Amino acid sequence: RGFRRSGRPRTYAMPSTSKQAGLLEGMDAAGKAELARKSYGLLGLAPGCGEAEVRTAYRKTSRLYHPDKQQAKDDTEKKVAASMFLKIQEAYELLSDATQRVALDAAASAAERAKKAHAERTSRLDETRRKLRDDLERREAFEASRGKGTTTTTTPVEAMRRKNADARDRYDAERRKATVEASASAAREKRARDHASAQSKAQRARRSLKVKWGSKPPETDLKSIFSAVEAIDLAENGRAATVVFQNEDDAVNAALDENVAKHFKDVRLCSHDAFDRVQAAVKRNLADGGHDDEARSHDDDDDEAAATAAAKRARRHDD
Repeated sequence: RGFRRSGRPRTYAMPSTSKQAGLLEGMDAAGKAELARKSYGLLGLAPGCGEAEVRTAYRKTSRLYHPDKQQAKDDTEKKVAASMFLKIQEAYELLSDATQRVALDAAASAAERAKKAHAERTSRLDETRRKLRDDLERREAFEASRGKGTTTTTTPVEAMRRKNADARDRYDAERRKATVEASASAAREKRARDHASAQSKAQRARRSLKVKWGSKPPETDLKSIFSAVEAIDLAENGRAATVVFQNEDDAVNAALDENVAKHFKDVRLCSHDAFDRVQAAVKRNLADGGHDDEARSHDDDDDEAAATAAAKRARRHDD
């Protein structure tokens, strides 16, 4: 008895009455917010739920306090369950009305915003009070320290305040000192990293050679043209490359090598002192040519032409 064929107890939705329909009339915002909190709380919900959630929660909670579920309990528990059953039905009747539910949700939301604003104001006020108290204690400690040479007696409270003020001042000084030292250490580390990075880039530039071939790439593979190469970085446009050699001399020799120059439109060293390096290499090659006087007299024109061509390539880099 009291159960459907499905085995679930019946739930009864009370019809709307004029008392419930006009319950919110004449009620202030605080009363509406409190009523929303109680009504939603009876159903185990929070303000802002939809009609389907309200209906599901009502069915679930009403089964717990349904009269058919209280047969095995004593009279006191039955009375409590009956009272809760009626309150749950009244809450459901109130929240099942969309107009009243919207009004209650608005009141609850406004109350929550007011509560948060009040908490923020209280927090700011407490912070202001704390600062005023600390300032007062510092002034009192300063005045007390000025009067140390007089016969004015210091009370235990004033002595404690002075001690606390001194401890705070020492703590603030130590914290400022630690902050300054940490900032200085971070700045030194950053300068060291930047210097190391700049040196590494400069060393790599002295071992690098930039070649350009225009729209038509060289027929020979770049790795076959150069020797003792550490890396070859192609440009994004696909018309140039930066060749990084294992040492600086290999880069200079490649810049002077006519067999290298014939494959490209432009060949130049990547360091800022490229012209000086090329000139020094040309002079060194001329001095160490190993020709005798007669052979050198016949090859002077060729050597000068090679030196001039190499110097022009270096000058193009400087320009």
